[in-house]
Amino acid sequence: MQTHKFFGFLAVIIISCFGFSCFAQSTVNYTTRIMVGDKHTYASESAFSVQGDMVNRTVSYYDLAKKLIRKETSQYKTRPLELVSLKLEDYRTGSLQTVQKQGNVYNIKQRKTSSESMSESTVNAPGAISASVMVQFLQQRYDALAQGKEQKFEIVVASRSMTVEMLATKERTETIHGVPCIVVKSELTSMIYRALAEPSYLYFEQAAPHRLIHYKGILPLPDDKGSQISGTTASSY
Repeated sequence: MQTHKFFGFLAVIIISCFGFSCFAQSTVNYTTRIMVGDKHTYASESAFSVQGDMVNRTVSYYDLAKKLIRKETSQYKTRPLELVSLKLEDYRTGSLQTVQKQGNVYNIKQRKTSSESMSESTVNAPGAISASVMVQFLQQRYDALAQGKEQKFEIVVASRSMTVEMLATKERTETIHGVPCIVVKSELTSMIYRALAEPSYLYFEQAAPHRLIHYKGILPLPDDKGSQISGTTASSY
């Protein structure tokens, strides 16, 4: 069970960045419904501000009483895609994570609860991308994915101060919420870990800018006790 939770958390930080990489305006705002089974459990609001190739992103998560329970703020470059900084805070448990990238090195500070001290670590990962910009990475490779070309890449998992290799493949085309999409399956390349970790399914609209319309897998935030949960999301632009 602990192994499942660990690798499930990969999807959490991956999907925390609901968004798209092609911007036609300086700010983009949208909402996401987060479902556990068939029950609407949480919601999120995403806001982007763009200046040239630099993006500032804020994702705020709410419970059904519209109470702010979790917030992610980040800054990243789009060309080339690169995280600059990240802050992720959960107001229910007091968990906090910050990431600063300097060259090839990711400097990480984090705690699991408000009663813990912050731990510090570094990951030297040339060529790897932050998990928090994986959606943007896949959008930039949409054409190759749509043509059926597999995409392998390495991501930094800040929560574990490590890197893992991922594989993204086109599963099929599907119209969901009235939008024609390609369905991309994302999973770890290790056959051993695949047996333990739940894959993610990302539904990208076929029309540019290939926004993330729907998602199925480990949800973008844990439950109130900090445990990972599975479900689906639907974004409204």
